[in-house]
Order: sequence, then C-alpha cells, then structure tokens
Amino acid sequence: MGTGGGNWSKSLRHLATGESELARICSREDHSAAMSVQVYRCLQNSKEASDAWQRFKTELAGGPPMDLGAWARILLAAKKVPTRYRNWRRVQENLRLSLEDLYQWERAKQIVHERVNTSFQSADKSHQELLQKLRQLVEPMLPAGARAPNRDWRYVGFQGDDPGTDFRGMGIFALHQLIYFAETRPRTVQRILSEANEERWSDVSEHTTSTGSSMPQLKRYYPFAVTGIHVSAFVARLVQHGALMTAWIGESSDTILRKINDLYCDTFILFHELWRKGPERSIMEFQQVFRECCAQVERQIQLGVFLPHAP
Repeated sequence: MGTGGGNWSKSLRHLATGESELARICSREDHSAAMSVQVYRCLQNSKEASDAWQRFKTELAGGPPMDLGAWARILLAAKKVPTRYRNWRRVQENLRLSLEDLYQWERAKQIVHERVNTSFQSADKSHQELLQKLRQLVEPMLPAGARAPNRDWRYVGFQGDDPGTDFRGMGIFALHQLIYFAETRPRTVQRILSEANEERWSDVSEHTTSTGSSMPQLKRYYPFAVTGIHVSAFVARLVQHGALMTAWIGESSDTILRKINDLYCDTFILFHELWRKGPERSIMEFQQVFRECCAQVERQIQLGVFLPHAP
C-alpha cells in the first residue's frame, strides 16, 4: 500500500514538473553518500531504467573498472533526462559519483558473496595456506596440553580433527574472518579462547535421566571456531540484505571489507559477553544467546549506534 502510494506520488510529480526523480536527486549542488543511497533506491525501483540498471550490475560483476561517465549517460537516457535539461552537467557528474560509490559497495558485497560460495577444498594449496596461517596465529594462544597433534583444532572449537569440514556453510569467508580476528585482536582472542574452554560440570535439575536422577551438564564451554562461523553467516546476511549500506556507502571496497570484518569481531565479542553474563550457561542455551546477540546488533545498526571500531 505504502509503496504504491509512493509510486503514484512520483508519477504525479513527474507529470506536474516534467522532471525525473533521478534528475531531482542529482540536481543538488554537492554530492553526498546520502545522495548515492537515494540513487540506488531510485534505480532499484525504476521500471524505465530496469534493463539498463541490470546491465550495469552485470558488467560490475565482471570485475574490471567501468566507464562510469558513459553509464551515467546511459541511465539518464533510460530515465528520459534530455541533455538540454537545465542542470544536465551537474546531474551527470553527481550520478557518476553515485555510481562510483555503488561500484565500491557492490564490489565489496561481491567479494563476500564469492568467499561464502567458495567451499574449503583440502586439495587447494591457497586454502591450506589460509588454514596454516590460522594455526600459526592461534597456536601461541593455546595451553601446552592443547598443542598436541589432533587436539589443537578441537581446543580452537572445531568439531573434529579436520577443520575444513566445518566451513561448508560459509566457505572460506568464515576462515578469512577467523584469521582477521586472531591477527588484529590477538589478546582478545586469547582471552575468549581461554574463557570459552572453561569446563565445569554441574548438576542441572531441569535435565534428568530416565531414572529421574539429575544429569551433569558442561557449563561455560562453547566452541570458539564454530561460533565464529555462525557470526560470519550473520554478517554475510546483513551485507547481502543491504543493512549496512547507509552507514558505509562512500567508502572504498577495501575499507568496506575491513569494516565488515570489524563488525564480525565486535559481534563475536558481544556474544562472548552475553554468554559470560549472569548464570553459568550450558551449550543447550547457545542458540538462544546467539539470537539475542544478533537481535541486539540489528537494533543498534538500525539506530546507527553499532559501528565497527578499530581494535
């Protein structure tokens, strides 16, 4: 209902003024990141420019730099903005600058998508090198008893002796993010690894055996690496759904990727704080605490107060 009303409003304004919405957006004197977001939404919802916009996104996915000035002219023509339009040069330049911002955002988004969809392959030398880099980063953080072969990966929080099998859901994206966390915040990772591996057996009355006796539950422990893979899945969803575009549009793709990784680190830290907060928890409560963590991050992003920070 609301979307239909908005479309009618745009159509009536266009009939009354003869001015395209895209031209109105790009007519302002100074380009801004907010203008780029408006341009994106305009082109995403445009019927007239839908073919040109899809071609633009297809070419963008190809990788090499694009002639954004030419694309600005193509999109303006698709939106029926004539070259005799009173502010045509300003409109074209502001659209070109917006397309540059969108190119950087979409490029970062594409890299995330490609990594998520690149399965870890044991036979791939580059994948093994990434895994070895993670081992080199975390090994000094492990207690002596956990450094024996086939024990260190389990201590780090993988489910078995072959960590590659745990990356199935998030591909090498999750591996890249674990490496980033260990590389940029080693003291924090060492502390979290130690606290996540605290083991305390307690009798929990809610969990009983068939005989009615209490069943001991492992408290405090949660798998560090598997948790990281869950966090990567959450962050990837935020990126693909555009939840972070308003905050980060206007940055280079490299800067956006760094901020995506910092958001991963901050989300992981928040989960750990929630896990340690209050009464001792068992692994049975993992999903509940993780959902609480994700909901808190999403609320703060909507309010613009959960922005990644440097370590």
